[in-house]
Amino acid sequence: MIASLEWPRRQTGVSTGFVQSIDEGSVTVSLDPRLTPLTRFAKLSQEDEPTLDTQRWRLDKDELSTGSGWLKANLVRLCADDEHMRRLRSLIIDLDAPRYGVPSLSADGADPTLAPSFEGLNVEQGRAIEHVLAARDYALILGMPGTGKTTTIARLVQALASGGKSVLLASFTNAAVDNILLKLKAQGQDFLRIGSVNSVHAGVVEYTVEGCMFGHTPASLTQLYGSARIVATTCLGTKHEIFRKRRFDYCIVDEASQISQAMCLGPLCCADVFVLVGDHYQLPPLVRSAAAAEKGMSVSLFKRLSESHSQAVHQMCSQYRMNESIMSLSSELVYGGQLRCGTQEIASSVLRLPGWSSWAANSTAATATGATRLAWVKGALAPTTPVVFLNTDAISAEEVRSGDALQNPAEAAIIAELVGGLVDLGVSDSLLADMVGVISPYRSQLQVIKAALQRQLQRQGRPAADADRVEVNTVDRYQGRDKDCIILSLVRSNRNRAVGDLLKDWRRINVAITRAKTKMIFVGSASTLRGSAVFDLLLRALAQGGQIQQFPVDGLAASFSASGI
Repeated sequence: MIASLEWPRRQTGVSTGFVQSIDEGSVTVSLDPRLTPLTRFAKLSQEDEPTLDTQRWRLDKDELSTGSGWLKANLVRLCADDEHMRRLRSLIIDLDAPRYGVPSLSADGADPTLAPSFEGLNVEQGRAIEHVLAARDYALILGMPGTGKTTTIARLVQALASGGKSVLLASFTNAAVDNILLKLKAQGQDFLRIGSVNSVHAGVVEYTVEGCMFGHTPASLTQLYGSARIVATTCLGTKHEIFRKRRFDYCIVDEASQISQAMCLGPLCCADVFVLVGDHYQLPPLVRSAAAAEKGMSVSLFKRLSESHSQAVHQMCSQYRMNESIMSLSSELVYGGQLRCGTQEIASSVLRLPGWSSWAANSTAATATGATRLAWVKGALAPTTPVVFLNTDAISAEEVRSGDALQNPAEAAIIAELVGGLVDLGVSDSLLADMVGVISPYRSQLQVIKAALQRQLQRQGRPAADADRVEVNTVDRYQGRDKDCIILSLVRSNRNRAVGDLLKDWRRINVAITRAKTKMIFVGSASTLRGSAVFDLLLRALAQGGQIQQFPVDGLAASFSASGI
């Protein structure tokens, strides 16, 4: 919504926001900036001071704030006949080569104000900053999974600000913007966060206009908008008035490989030099229309530019998330062997389970008496095997279709048993939340898994509510996240080896694998998944490494039937 003052004097577009509720006599809206503090300065005369009760306001729908309207507005803005837009069009439409020169700021230690920006960074991260400092048009940073993109961006912003440069920081999501800002806050860096306080992280609310509104006049707000050296918002947030009146030295866009080209234009139009940070080997922009995707809307600007001008790309390959067994899958299948562990400690890390030694000994004894369930759970959770594929071909674990929804109750039961095993191993409630993530490409599978978890924990004498401590989500929602142990439910299991489009996308599989730090457990039908070229390669690699575990025929019988889910 757009709020405009009608009386005592006409002021158009005073504030923007969203409708919260509507009843018979009122409309409640959340606006940025808030109207109440501003009315103190909109005097009727020298003697009178208006209030919201004595003013007349008008609310209009903001046709450009959502959907395709704002994307079209970005395209229109790009077509402006001025030098800046002509140069931008030559770079992103004509694909002219970007220019590089001597770094605008020296990283050789001659400038003591720049030195803190490089402290603690590895060689690749430091060179990423130097690569940006040398750019005259744009720079691309390809940050592979776990390579410290957020830390590098924060240090880059610090380096630019230390050199007197103005920086616009943007991303597709509020969470990505705020993750960087929290690091800047820890560095003691000041900044201005554009966005509603309802959408930003609590730790950066004080840096929003609304959070620091007290004591500001319209004149001082104008001065704040024009003087803040670092300004941060989402790509959609660049519709704020500040970005119509100001040009920045640099614009840095995180998550750039997930943002459509038209959306990415918003921040790019506001700066002399732009920096795109992303990884086009992970998920692309989400486009629901198959026709639009086929015509190129799912191709990000990051991907287009990186494929056109490889010299513009700086790669960060040293990762600090996955152990070597998990990392190797992604490195060999996706990154051509370039991804590597940053330290030997990371490479050799294993899942730490408090009660593993005693529990493993007990389960070994129980196996001799035929306790099959303990045997397969032990094999799957063993810290010494960081990657396990539980092949369900030997049991009745076929997918179930309800309309367009796909579910696999047997896989949900297996996952519930695995989480139950972790509880038996002494993993506390708080550790369970921090350590374990359950993911699936199919949203319809999530509720089946959650219900199975509740029943399993109740069977073990735990409250059903404890199941909520285990984060269950889609693969797509987990991009940018990680856990010590990731359990992936692949769902598809049928005689036709039909895997569907979701499991044919190697970028989605790459995201799933690279969420795990020390333990990656796949649960699925190997015979079905071989219908996907990417999974056929993955299964060959897992078989070569002895990482496929055949799920036993009576593996679930000891506890409950899969058909009872």
